[in-house]
Amino acid sequence: MTETTSFNIGDIISTIFILGFSIIIPAIIIFIIYKVIKRSEKRANERLSLERENTVLLKKQIDDLNERVIVIEKMLREVE
Repeated sequence: MTETTSFNIGDIISTIFILGFSIIIPAIIIFIIYKVIKRSEKRANERLSLERENTVLLKKQIDDLNERVIVIEKMLREVE
């Protein structure tokens, strides 16, 4: 007994098409999410470095103001 197998080219193409999209679309979505996360992480690091720089500058300004206050206090003590 011989069996004949017939392939429907349309079924094969549609199966490949559907399986391809079911693999490619999630991969693209994962790639896009990865890029967005990396970009936001980079921006957060840049903001953090700017905040650190601002903190250093503010500390320096506070130190300068403290020195001025000390000088003014000494002058006031001398006047009294």
